[in-house]
Amino acid sequence: MSDDAPYRGIPNQFRRNILDRKVQIGCWSALASPITTEVLG
Repeated sequence: MSDDAPYRGIPNQFRRNILDRKVQIGCWSALASPITTEVLG
C-alpha cells in the first residue's frame, strides 16, 4: 500500500441506511448482565 493512496474507511451500512431513511430494526441493551444479553441475542 503506497503512502499516496486515499483513505478508505470500513463501509457503514447502518449509517447509509439511516441516511437513506430506511427503517432500522434492532435492540439496544444497557443492562449489566451477560445472561440478559444472551437471551436478547
